[in-house]
Amino acid sequence: MPLVPKIVEPDAQASPAALVAMLHDRGAELERDLNEHGVVLFRGFAVVTPAELADVVRATGEGTLRYVGGDSPRSSVHADVYTSTETPASFPIVLHNEMSYSEVHPRRLWFCCGMPATEGGETTLADGRAILADLDRRVRDRFEHHGVTYIRALRGKHRLLEAIDRVAKVTRSWMETFETDDREVVARACRAMGATFRFTDEDWLHIETTRPATVLHPVTGQRAWFNQAHLFHLCPRAIGRLRHAAARVFFGLTGAWSHDARFGDGSELERDTLDHVFDVMEAHTLRLRWQRGDVAWIDNLLTMHGRAPFRGERRIFVTMTA
Repeated sequence: MPLVPKIVEPDAQASPAALVAMLHDRGAELERDLNEHGVVLFRGFAVVTPAELADVVRATGEGTLRYVGGDSPRSSVHADVYTSTETPASFPIVLHNEMSYSEVHPRRLWFCCGMPATEGGETTLADGRAILADLDRRVRDRFEHHGVTYIRALRGKHRLLEAIDRVAKVTRSWMETFETDDREVVARACRAMGATFRFTDEDWLHIETTRPATVLHPVTGQRAWFNQAHLFHLCPRAIGRLRHAAARVFFGLTGAWSHDARFGDGSELERDTLDHVFDVMEAHTLRLRWQRGDVAWIDNLLTMHGRAPFRGERRIFVTMTA
């Protein structure tokens, strides 16, 4: 069954300041709600700008994280507030746990809606505890025993790919990903992520990390599905058959094949295994239809999230916390 977010509305005044006051006054209660539901949706507080989101997060005392080493194309818009993603609007973003491919990953996510899409653009959500429980035992045991190895190739300066990315974000450079052009700074960040890495003669950065496929929540003691093997291993279920075929042609022509995943022992992720994972995730998916001013507080360890395709302008901002 899809998860059920806890919905919290203002007692009287509808303003970002009212949400800040509520977090000060009812913080412990709201934390319990987050541990139980995995998502708390604050509706009616009119939080629409990056600065207002930053004020809300600051009220919790949670330490914010920069998106250094992250995989999704996004831009910093205010302090540690980012655009939610700049993946083309026509592409779905499948369920995942933010930065589960890294030893350094956010514990919680704060999203706010500056403007909902004209059509579509829902944030998809699913309970990782329920997904883990519903997976076939043989699939679950194999993931838990071996973990997942994530493989990324990040380009350096590349005129063709840079030109394409100005129209639609398809690839990421290692400079964008690590917010620096200093290779030594990148090396330190890779080591902090628990990654093996190398720069090629063509100025590409190849990164590998092997991570557990599940996580034990530090407060509830519950174990949850916590990975994005199905997202890194490019397959039709992630983006659709036509887009998958086009992507294979594009990456084949440009040499920009940037992602892959396998089991931690080096064995392949079979198509039927990935299809089963997608089937279970889809059975547990909730679509959160945004209203302007909404704030969603998400436990990244318990809850997977994604994005439906959309039309029109969509402004969703995010802050990640430790």
